Amino acid sequence: MGDANNLGNKTSNSAYRKLQRQILEKAIQALDDVPLRGSYSDFNDLAGFKSRLKGGEMKVLKFIEELDAYLKSGRTREEIYNMSFSLLPHIRFASKI
Repeated sequence: MGDANNLGNKTSNSAYRKLQRQILEKAIQALDDVPLRGSYSDFNDLAGFKSRLKGGEMKVLKFIEELDAYLKSGRTREEIYNMSFSLLPHIRFASKI
């Protein structure tokens, strides 16, 4: 689980960024092709401290593992879903809040 993340991944920066772009391009294509009722999307802005990012990454990985196990349980699988999660800074505060 989590093989495509950048935590300890030995893939070069350029190769990893190319993979991330491909994933985002597929997501954009799905926005055009998949009815809203056939997918789930959520967008959030989270204010926090850079020093807590590593702990946040571990929580995300744990959640992905739990979600994967939940979705796989039961009958035969019907579809494969893509989930992309990024924590990217887009606002920097001049002073700490």
